[in-house]
Amino acid sequence: MATKNNRIIGISPLFQIYKRTKVRCTLLLFLLCLLGSPSFAQTLHSVVFADTEDRNIGESVAKDFYSMSIEMNTIASATRMPIQEHFYYGEDFRNPKFAEVLEGLRIGSEDIVLVYVSSHGARPVQDACAYPQISFPPYKDTDHFSLCQIDKVLAGKKPKFYLIMGDLCNSYNNSLSPKQALPKGNTIVKNSTEAVYKGLFSQVRGSVIATSSQAGETSIALTQGGAFTLCFLNALQAMLASGKADWNELLGNSKYCTQEVVKRNPVFEVRVQSASATTPVVVQQETTPHRNDDFMESVRRLADNSRGEEWRIKNASSVLQSHFAPNAIIEVVGRNMTTVVATETADKFLRRLSTSFKLTNIVELASEKNSQGKIVSLKVHEIYKQ
Repeated sequence: MATKNNRIIGISPLFQIYKRTKVRCTLLLFLLCLLGSPSFAQTLHSVVFADTEDRNIGESVAKDFYSMSIEMNTIASATRMPIQEHFYYGEDFRNPKFAEVLEGLRIGSEDIVLVYVSSHGARPVQDACAYPQISFPPYKDTDHFSLCQIDKVLAGKKPKFYLIMGDLCNSYNNSLSPKQALPKGNTIVKNSTEAVYKGLFSQVRGSVIATSSQAGETSIALTQGGAFTLCFLNALQAMLASGKADWNELLGNSKYCTQEVVKRNPVFEVRVQSASATTPVVVQQETTPHRNDDFMESVRRLADNSRGEEWRIKNASSVLQSHFAPNAIIEVVGRNMTTVVATETADKFLRRLSTSFKLTNIVELASEKNSQGKIVSLKVHEIYKQ
């Protein structure tokens, strides 16, 4: 040891400075390489607006709202992207709110934006746009927002990919005419399903715009939801089963189905290309809903496997006490929104979540609170990883 120490002491001061400088330069070079490497964190911006209070189409539109809310969250789970939810219906379905949400989107170059609207729609006689205008209450001339305008706004924000989809009338009539089966259980995201979702959404660049009817036609609302929305969701399920990802085929099948079922002619345009080989940074999936309530975030954390089962079990009781009324009931429904998969007390529901290891997302469909702001009933849909 003495000899070794003597050798260290014997090194010239100039050489020691050289060694320290070399180490620092190597570390600096390493850090610069890390910083210089391209890394992109993707976010899924999900916008769903639905005119659920209209006396003619409200019941059907509500089905669309629930179906597309579930589908948006399924896309987020399958692509493993964090989702920002902007889901509005009822009294929130207004033109100023829609414009505020659209303009307020903070979109990165690797982000994905999905916009879906189910409502009345119309078009001016001289309108050159092939797509309709959304009609917002109270349905005056100033209460319209064109799908082409949405296209222009989103194109200016330059996301990696965006989808605009409207289940709307596209008729020339100035007076608005009303719009004249999905799996029953929980959603299961398989590896093959993930591949198709990624092929449609996270591995492409460009945009897609689609609406339920061509110029001059009304749109049709069925008891299960809008005809075009139902055809799109069914065509998507068939594509997920086939293992193929093709926007032209997906919307072509959706159009054919709509033509066969309700004799309407959807219009769409696909402007996509394969994304670059750059692998995006996968961040832990979280949701940022527009609602002021944070109880669903607390609920979702209990199902988050990355937090560890001990932490989840420990926090289940605090979530129960903070957000749920005594004897609160939770109803878990299938993708068709009618099949009841399970009915549980809040205590049993939260304890089940805290020990689950394949549950990836929970979609709130409806809730009711008491005068103290505590949940007395909650309807949800659950998304699992196979």
